[in-house]
Amino acid sequence: MSEPCVIALHLRSSAQLFNSFDPSPFTERDLDRDAAEYIVSSARECHASQPLVLRLHLDEATGADLQTAVCNYFAYREELSARELREHLRIARIAMLIGLTTLVLGHIGSTWVAATWPGHLGEVAANALLIGAWVAMWRPLELYLYDWWPIRRRTRLYHRLATCRVETVIG
Repeated sequence: MSEPCVIALHLRSSAQLFNSFDPSPFTERDLDRDAAEYIVSSARECHASQPLVLRLHLDEATGADLQTAVCNYFAYREELSARELREHLRIARIAMLIGLTTLVLGHIGSTWVAATWPGHLGEVAANALLIGAWVAMWRPLELYLYDWWPIRRRTRLYHRLATCRVETVIG
């Protein structure tokens, strides 16, 4: 097992870690936006094979269950990210259906135009239909081949943070 990657956060009190406007019970509260952003960006710098440890340096003791609160927050973020990925793939399927339909209709239209309008004008129109049909496939292929990676990477990162060890250091 590799050496853990320690993310250190220095706070006056545990209250600084949480969003002060969130009325939820303590272990279900949202983390402060800046604190969460710092934790996530620090975790991104760690190698994926390294276990994560969140070390909270507090000036005063707290009776709060910070492990549960932090893990609940990132488990919630993981679920949101997983939903975003499912929605992205649903949109990609619809876009692929539209793109393939456009490709088939463009090919049929290109063949018809080439047969109906002999000469350069017909050839240009047929090629334009065919090129347009292939261009219509650009976005569906981009959605399926590339755009889902960052969402999946973020989901995995949130999972790592949801399962990380939280240490509290007082003083």
